[in-house]
Amino acid sequence: MLDKLKTHYKDALMIGFTPHLKEQYYWYLSEDGTTFGIDKKKLTDDQASLLSTLFRHMENQSTPMNEEQKAWFNYLYKPQHPSLTVNKTIQSVRFIHFQTNKPISEPNEFSEAIHAMFPYDMILLWENDSQGVIIDTHIDQKEEFPINFEEMSDTITTDFYVTIRFFIGQVYSFHKEIQADFHWEKLCFNKSLRFLSNRIIFKLHEILPYMILEEVDPALKKKLTDSILQELQQDKELLSTVKVFLESNLNVSLAAKKLYMHRNSLQYRIDKFIEKTGVDIKHFQGAITTYLAIINHEQFLDS
Repeated sequence: MLDKLKTHYKDALMIGFTPHLKEQYYWYLSEDGTTFGIDKKKLTDDQASLLSTLFRHMENQSTPMNEEQKAWFNYLYKPQHPSLTVNKTIQSVRFIHFQTNKPISEPNEFSEAIHAMFPYDMILLWENDSQGVIIDTHIDQKEEFPINFEEMSDTITTDFYVTIRFFIGQVYSFHKEIQADFHWEKLCFNKSLRFLSNRIIFKLHEILPYMILEEVDPALKKKLTDSILQELQQDKELLSTVKVFLESNLNVSLAAKKLYMHRNSLQYRIDKFIEKTGVDIKHFQGAITTYLAIINHEQFLDS
């Protein structure tokens, strides 16, 4: 559906919410978690109404901001603000993007709940009624006070009756290019919501293989799948099993536990894959090539 909208609206459609353009676009959330906007000038009232029945229409989140929040918001989201005046003691920063599957009707209570689950002060910015970012500037304390985002997600779900997903960003030294790092990770979060939609917690290294494959020439994508997976392309159960093994760091016992399968049964399937393809997935090079072939087969076969 989204691809058809891209074809129809062309440059008038934007993937990923952009706060400084929030008044110029109607914003929607697709079923796979992708946020997109369409220029209001290119939409009739009837078209906007129809889109609201097909996708969730996203509203602005109007919450008061203190001076520190305003400084960060202007710097991250408004291109005309090239500099950032913040606490001079900040050495490093980490961005934690989040999205809920439903609008947050009580943003202040939600923000208080997030603050209470952090062992130190942080900054929370809203982008709209279901998206925002947590700015963590106390990276030096994260080893002493580890944060369990799975538990945080469970607590938010229980208290606010929403599903929340987090993208845990990298740690960056505080420098003038931090704005670009922020938008890069925001793009990675949007890709994660699309390609890894069954997960709750996302990290950069998990989505990068998908983003790399997305840019690969279609002919090479097909060659990758055909040459590595060969006749096993239709054996979805075997490919799914092998993928879990690869994502379990090639640990047979751990993979068998995840699959609720006897260790010997899993070993048999691994050996079967190796025999059929000639690729030894028990070693790094064979494993990484096979992993790319499998996710390529799952996500990009028709690209």
